[in-house]
Amino acid sequence: MKKAGVWALIVMILGSMFGAGSAAAEESERHATWLWNPWMFVEDEAATVAFLEEKQVTDVYVQVDQDVPMADYRSFIRAAGERGMDVHALDGAPDWMTPEGIGQLSRMLGWVTEYEWTAGEGEGFAGVHLDVEPYIHPLWNENRQEAVTLFQEMVAKALPVVHALDLELELDLPFWFDEITYDNDFGTGSLAGWAIREADGVTLMAYRDTAAAIQHIVKEEMAYGEQYDTPVTVGVETMYSYEGDHVSFYQQGEAYMMRELNHVRSHYENSPAFAGFSIHHVASWQDMRP
Repeated sequence: MKKAGVWALIVMILGSMFGAGSAAAEESERHATWLWNPWMFVEDEAATVAFLEEKQVTDVYVQVDQDVPMADYRSFIRAAGERGMDVHALDGAPDWMTPEGIGQLSRMLGWVTEYEWTAGEGEGFAGVHLDVEPYIHPLWNENRQEAVTLFQEMVAKALPVVHALDLELELDLPFWFDEITYDNDFGTGSLAGWAIREADGVTLMAYRDTAAAIQHIVKEEMAYGEQYDTPVTVGVETMYSYEGDHVSFYQQGEAYMMRELNHVRSHYENSPAFAGFSIHHVASWQDMRP
């Protein structure tokens, strides 16, 4: 259920943050972030929204915490919407793909369904954003093909539920899924290609700290996005990473990050699949040095 043109309707001005670029690219570009702790807006909605507005965020992936009252989500979504932001219901865990863990996905989608049915004007989610990361589960190394199949089955189960709510399903993907193949009831091919074909949009966890490295690791996924008419958002990291200094922009600061992202934009600005950027994540972005 790809909604043609939806990305072109997301309007924002990024010149002050990313530097010069084509006006058309800036007007249609997503500038998203993950908000993993919804208690931030429960405790201080005004400050949370002010930070997002200052950073010219267009899309917020907000974790579904069922201990947070729905009324707080409604208030936050209204406030964000008044400032031109779309809010997506975010959640996921590696065991969600397993028979033992799939119930967690069902409960999350059940919560979203109840929420959408009771939401007022301007209070609904823009979509569902799954961050499952199946490769963290032990089964990934024990039986790769079984893990891949379970991940695909999970996505296939979620799609009709999300679409029945007239919402879009987006997936977080690592940049190296193009190297993972599948051969099962879903056919054969690259897992990245399959996920990009099936989802309404994907965000690549392209966690590198130079434009050249980012462009290199997302090129296959961008090609799949063009092939299947699926928007591809490039995600970058701002947290300190124990995997090495090349993974995150934590060391260099925000100004350097924005300059590098401007180079990435210039490289992909003519690609119909390029949807913009997503910054991981609100809390570490707040603490990031200028």
